[in-house]
Amino acid sequence: MSNKTINVNELQSNISSIIRRAEEGEIFEVMRYSKPVAVVLSYEQFLSLRGECRKCIGDLRKIAGKINSKDDPSTTLSSSLSDLGVEDRAGE
Repeated sequence: MSNKTINVNELQSNISSIIRRAEEGEIFEVMRYSKPVAVVLSYEQFLSLRGECRKCIGDLRKIAGKINSKDDPSTTLSSSLSDLGVEDRAGE
């Protein structure tokens, strides 16, 4: 499904339809005065994003622990990322 940009007035006028469409997988970016202020998406999509964030935070904690490890002072960010299967793209 595609993402759609709507304004607050459109959201207020069509909330039932927008919620139904979000349940079907459509994502709505809500704008107020041409600035993004909210996103409407399905609960399943929300849970998926939240899970991805938790995984990323866990990975960052692992990296920080390895870098701060007194047992192996030669550990670098690049090697920690490599250990987690993440490509180091810092130079891009």
